[in-house]
Amino acid sequence: MLPNPGVNDFRDPKVIWDADCDRWFMVNAEAQKLGFYASPDLRSWQRVGEFQRNYLGVLECPDIFCITADDGTSHWVLGTSANGKGRGLPATYAYWTGAFDGSSFTPYRPEPEWLDYGFDFYGAVTYPVFFTTARLALSVDGRHPPVPERILLSSTEIGGFRRLLQTTPFWSMKHA
Repeated sequence: MLPNPGVNDFRDPKVIWDADCDRWFMVNAEAQKLGFYASPDLRSWQRVGEFQRNYLGVLECPDIFCITADDGTSHWVLGTSANGKGRGLPATYAYWTGAFDGSSFTPYRPEPEWLDYGFDFYGAVTYPVFFTTARLALSVDGRHPPVPERILLSSTEIGGFRRLLQTTPFWSMKHA
């Protein structure tokens, strides 16, 4: 368990296995920063770093994962739901690509990319999905390990979006 050190909006942990460091890694939302923690056993956690962005509002639902580009190079992605409306940016899923060493994330560019510019894409998280054995058989030599893909799921509600669509009377399944 990771006790809250008294930070508002201390939530949404994402835990991954960091094979390079042979330990568990957690990214946790902590208001306007993402806290980085490491653990050998999923019980005891040590803070190892952070990623802070003061201009995106409260950061939520952080995520970190490694991807392989078409040219075979590996890159890390650090993503989070963020509210950039104060700067004329979306309030959706912001992400950075960069390097990760098990304790710190260094983005290639300081400004995030935005996965979606609508008002109905927030609180997104990704999950790895592995190809089936049948799909694996299509590899060049049939001996390569499964290649992970990622699925991203998000909420369709943030702040004012619901108010834009709300009608009177409100329709629901109980009226069907």
